[in-house]
Amino acid sequence: MSRQNTSTLQLLGAALVCTALVIAMPQSSLAKQDDEETTALLQVLNNSKVGMAEGVQQLTKGGEAAISAKYELDDNKKLS
Repeated sequence: MSRQNTSTLQLLGAALVCTALVIAMPQSSLAKQDDEETTALLQVLNNSKVGMAEGVQQLTKGGEAAISAKYELDDNKKLS
């Protein structure tokens, strides 16, 4: 397997683990947070058309590697 493929697989694996951790968090502990943006993000996260791993894969080309990835809400409270 080439070095680029190995790096991409590691990145996708890390993104999947992070996504799984967010999904696995108990809803009660998330509801206790006072951060309105986090609450709004969690409410619309299920409507995401592209998963985190897919988004990272689409954005990385050639020898580039993503150093971070996150979901954000725009001013209209939609995923961006």
